[in-house]
Amino acid sequence: LRLPDGRTWIAFDFTYNRARARMLLDRSAEFLETARERAETAPAVCLDCAFSSAELAVQAEMLVMQQETHNHKVRGQWLAGWSENGNSPPAHASTLWRLADLRKKARYGSEHVDLKPGQLAKLLDIVEDMLEHARTRVEPPVHGSDSDGS
Repeated sequence: LRLPDGRTWIAFDFTYNRARARMLLDRSAEFLETARERAETAPAVCLDCAFSSAELAVQAEMLVMQQETHNHKVRGQWLAGWSENGNSPPAHASTLWRLADLRKKARYGSEHVDLKPGQLAKLLDIVEDMLEHARTRVEPPVHGSDSDGS
C-alpha cells in the first residue's frame, strides 16, 4: 500500500516459482548467445538454439503464473492465448511457431530451410525481446525508498 505522501506501509510479491523462472531465463540467454554466435556458420544450430531460447522464455512466464508443460505445442498455444489477451506482443507467438517449424526442418534435414536475407537476424531480435519481456514478468518490481530513509 502506497500512501499519498509516498510512504509504503507494506508490500507483498506473490510471484510464484521465481527462482526456477530466473534459472530458465539464464539458460534462455545462453541459448540465445549461442544462436547469435552460430548464425553465420551453422544456421541449423542457430535455429535450434533460438527455438530453445524462445521456449525457455515462455516457460519462465508460465511458471510465474503457476503453469508448466513439457509439450512444445501446449507452450505455443499458451503463448498464442497470452498474446491474444494483450499480455505479450503478437510477434512473440508467431515467432515461436515459425521457429518450431524452421527448427524441425533444420534439425532433421527433412526439408530445405529457406530464409530470406536478414530474416534470421530478425527472428533472433524477437527472441531477445521475448527474453526481456519474460524478465520483466519474473523480476520483482523495484520499489523506491523514502528520501528520509524511513
